Amino acid sequence: SKEMIEATLSLLRNGACVAKSLLPSTSIAFAQFESYPHISQIDAFIVLMQLIAAAINFVRGMHSIYKGYTQRSLARAWLQVATEDDAEEEKSKSKRKKNKTPTDEGQRATQEMLRKTKAQNLKNFCDLMENRIEAGARSMILGFSLLVISEGYLAFALTGLKYMSYERLMWSVIFTEIALFYLLWVMLDDALKGRRLAKEAVKAAREKKSRTPLNPEVSELCAPLHKRSIWPTPQLPSTPLLKEHLLEEVKGLSKWQAGISRKKAAIAARESYLRARINLTYMLLNAIAFFGYATLPFTHYYPEGGPPPSFMKNGWPVWWPGHQPLGWWGCLMGDIAWSIEPLVMLATPALVEKSRRGVERKTSKSKTD
Repeated sequence: SKEMIEATLSLLRNGACVAKSLLPSTSIAFAQFESYPHISQIDAFIVLMQLIAAAINFVRGMHSIYKGYTQRSLARAWLQVATEDDAEEEKSKSKRKKNKTPTDEGQRATQEMLRKTKAQNLKNFCDLMENRIEAGARSMILGFSLLVISEGYLAFALTGLKYMSYERLMWSVIFTEIALFYLLWVMLDDALKGRRLAKEAVKAAREKKSRTPLNPEVSELCAPLHKRSIWPTPQLPSTPLLKEHLLEEVKGLSKWQAGISRKKAAIAARESYLRARINLTYMLLNAIAFFGYATLPFTHYYPEGGPPPSFMKNGWPVWWPGHQPLGWWGCLMGDIAWSIEPLVMLATPALVEKSRRGVERKTSKSKTD
């Protein structure tokens, strides 16, 4: 898949960076080209990989911005109509209370049940639209972050080709660090959300006999196990958006939810827990990379022998290894962390499949017993 190809390219790029740091200077990898004596063979490979990474992150960033903007706009439009419909329902409800007509008790109970079902379906729709609005905003910010990281890869490539000054590179590194900091928050948020949804899925799995549909988020978690796609945010009709369109889409969401049972909620919960741990692993590796690459601008703007940063009130500490070793070890740790990350990505499908089979065996065994 596309993700696996990107992970393989990332492994090759960062693996080459690690090799450049650890290989002896006499290695054939440092042999220079006759036409371009200022660049070695391993540098040329790294530059090529960095240019590919810049292109991939640029495309991903633009797509993320467009997708987030479109999804956010659609969800806001539907939510506005749903809010107006909810207000109308409250008004009609108060009118019904004032103008009570004597009807059969069973008929009143049926009408009340239908109203409650409609209200719950509308609430599920509104909750999902609010989630899509939030997800759209995050997708847009994520897209801008990827564009910044794309520029960072381009800056490293141009520096490797001797077309960019080191001073200019440091500014790119600083902005890339800011973008990476946001990605760290996204990874942590995804991990926490995964744990929360896993708990809700476990609760849903225990309520096997309940006929109440799963909430939209848990339904989306279970959908792939039923070989169903995530319910898409509906497109706006060509005519002005009316209450009839809303009711049709609410009915469509309700029908989609009804097709997702609680039977596989336990499997979805375990997968969600697993993906939460994987996201925490990504966050840890990227945090190492974040602090490792941060040594580059730090050692550049606070040169050795000059005044230390203001938080070092007593000057450079005795244990300070020196700027050059700090920068070398920082970049090496960042490259190693970003070499391990694609290995985790490549192993994730196998881990998820193993987890899924484990739950299925456990479930079938409990049924036999």
